[in-house]
Amino acid sequence: MKCNLCGQPQDHEVDVFDCGHAACHDCASKLMAQSSPICPHCEASLTDHTWHARRQVRPGDTGQLMGVCPAKAVEMLGEALKFWDNQRGFEVSIGEATLERSVEVYKKREVQFKDRLKKYKEAVVTARDTAAQAQNKSMRLQEDNTELQERCRELNKRARHLEEQLAKARGGGGGGGNTCHL
Repeated sequence: MKCNLCGQPQDHEVDVFDCGHAACHDCASKLMAQSSPICPHCEASLTDHTWHARRQVRPGDTGQLMGVCPAKAVEMLGEALKFWDNQRGFEVSIGEATLERSVEVYKKREVQFKDRLKKYKEAVVTARDTAAQAQNKSMRLQEDNTELQERCRELNKRARHLEEQLAKARGGGGGGGNTCHL
């Protein structure tokens, strides 16, 4: 049997409320310590007067029904069978609720991970675009640099030619002046 509140297996005793739900001693104590305790499963109000009993989970086979009249024994057995049948139903309900909570948690995590993945993909696209723009700019700068170097060579060539002409016009040799170097 499992506690109807925490779901932990119980081997010894459980506290059974009049509503039929059973709890381990720790859960029952915590629940009853509240100012207005309510059964979390059926919302029945729980007071000290609504305790059904503290029952052993596995009572021994020794004379539990000895000396009890047959009608009372049948009634007790009927109550026991009804209790255990209800407990199986409660355990299934607890299992289903736990499964539903787990599914909800995983669905929320899936949405969060999909959002993160989308953001990462967008960041990758942005980074690729930025890298492509930087590469294009670098190529343009290289082209501009090549063009400027070519112009500088032409200007240096022209300056040397003009210096040579000037030197001839002055009657002397050629020679150094200002040139553009890159």
